[in-house]
Amino acid sequence: MSGTSLSRVPTSSECSFTAIKPIIVGIYGTSGCGKSYLLTKIKEALGDYDFDYFEGSEVLASLFPDGGLDAFKNLAKKEQDESRERATNGIREKCAKTGKTGVVVGHYMFWSEGETKGQVVWTESDQKTFIHIIYFDVPGFLASERRGKDTRSRGKASIEHLEKWRKTEEAALRKVCYDHRILFSRLFDSPDASDQDRIRKVVPLLRHFKQHSEQANTTQAERALDKAFKALKSKRSQLEHLLIVDADKTLAPEDAGDLFWDQISTERAWTGEKWTWREIFKSPMGYSYEAFRQAILVCEEAVDDTSFEKTCQTVADQVKLYPQFRSLLGRIGRYRHVGAVVVTSGLQLVWKKVLEREGLAEMVKVIGGGRISDGFVVTREVRAALTAQVRDTYGLHTWAFGDSPLDLGMLKNAHVAIVVVGEEQARSKSMEAKLQGAIEHDNLEARQVLLSGTVKPRLDTTKLPVMELTDPKFIESIFGQEIVLINASLKNEEPVAQCVRHP
Repeated sequence: MSGTSLSRVPTSSECSFTAIKPIIVGIYGTSGCGKSYLLTKIKEALGDYDFDYFEGSEVLASLFPDGGLDAFKNLAKKEQDESRERATNGIREKCAKTGKTGVVVGHYMFWSEGETKGQVVWTESDQKTFIHIIYFDVPGFLASERRGKDTRSRGKASIEHLEKWRKTEEAALRKVCYDHRILFSRLFDSPDASDQDRIRKVVPLLRHFKQHSEQANTTQAERALDKAFKALKSKRSQLEHLLIVDADKTLAPEDAGDLFWDQISTERAWTGEKWTWREIFKSPMGYSYEAFRQAILVCEEAVDDTSFEKTCQTVADQVKLYPQFRSLLGRIGRYRHVGAVVVTSGLQLVWKKVLEREGLAEMVKVIGGGRISDGFVVTREVRAALTAQVRDTYGLHTWAFGDSPLDLGMLKNAHVAIVVVGEEQARSKSMEAKLQGAIEHDNLEARQVLLSGTVKPRLDTTKLPVMELTDPKFIESIFGQEIVLINASLKNEEPVAQCVRHP
């Protein structure tokens, strides 16, 4: 197979990373499930101009010109592990030199029937090499059928054993990926799926993996903001002020993402799987760029586009805007110099549907993701960059509203920063300390708005003064005549009064 043979494979000590880590995607799955056949179909679809293809077992065999895989199998375990690392290092080195994206068929474990557990053959080099893993999720009965037709000699394995192998391997490999910031996605297979069906799913993933980077992600988000800005300007020729608002737990008390996964888990209870984003954000990925991309991949696993839209509609029907925000955003429709964008790390489509229901879609645009086709994810860095873009590139007065640590960069970059405080049991637990740090060390000047009469303020009202969204002075500062925002210290008792009206 093209790309499989390596003229000289460097040892682990010889192999060094290039400044730009090559993009290498692993295709994993139980032994004999059809990974190699899938690789040939991927190559037919994508060609070899931008991609290179590697059959892991063939790369290993190429290290032993005289004995091939048989010679490898006769080695002690330590020597086998070293050989696997050499093979992976060679793939990485070749992709680094050619600039091509590598697609590699590999194994995470081998598991003979009768053994209490499988033998993991994943190496540290694999961990350092793979950027993405696609797990070919083939049911045990289908894998058994394919193994029976395979011309290669394979050990006997019952359907029950193959099913146990699949579930164990998928869970273990997903955890390894989450722990080491490797993106993980499943490609589900079934007896009814055709080659075209599989290619239709996997090729867009591979193209996405090749094209995406954190810098490209920010650029795509900025383009989305440009589009939203032009749409607002077409209706508001005198645009001077832009409200930049977080969505979940800011515009409304609900977290639309939680509602979405509750709905999916209910509908898919028969699978026995826990469908959620939570384990991603609790993993070492945290709330990183990789974590938000992983969340999109899980969403793509869970539902197709039709089911996604249907579920988003169900969730949108459950989301109720805070009355204060409904009033504030509704007021925008009567003015030509004020607009708003909702910037969400969650599900863009849910919030579009909520705003459409409330009659706010024309004057409030939504920037966010949820599907690969959206082209980007919204991280804390993206929120901050978009706020700076509005302030510096568009030259607008920016009013930022957010409730969590993800919003702090956005709040810092805005002219006016407002921390939204919801019910204590539902709000971000880490916001308190990070907000205090931003005020004391990063010179964040902000106010807080309590969206219920029983809500306890964050920090204290000296560091973070309390205001109301319905305060006439606040409303006038946004919707009055031309505003000149003096370099106001929002720690003062009357910060909004420092916005001066001109006739």
